[in-house]
Amino acid sequence: MFKKAKDGSYTVKCNICSWNSTEPDKNSAEKKLHEHINQQHKEHERLIKEEESKNLPANLPGSRGRLR
Repeated sequence: MFKKAKDGSYTVKCNICSWNSTEPDKNSAEKKLHEHINQQHKEHERLIKEEESKNLPANLPGSRGRLR
């Protein structure tokens, strides 16, 4: 979520967690939000999926043929 302050800066808030930041312009605010989401939320999601696929038996889809 983006809010423009009276001084022209932008406050950006993450809708997933309580993270927020104040940036001088909208482009900087958008960039900062995308970086936050990629680092804090998507990376975590990817690691969970990889861990789940490690626990699947070798003959199931998604296991990537891993043998134990």
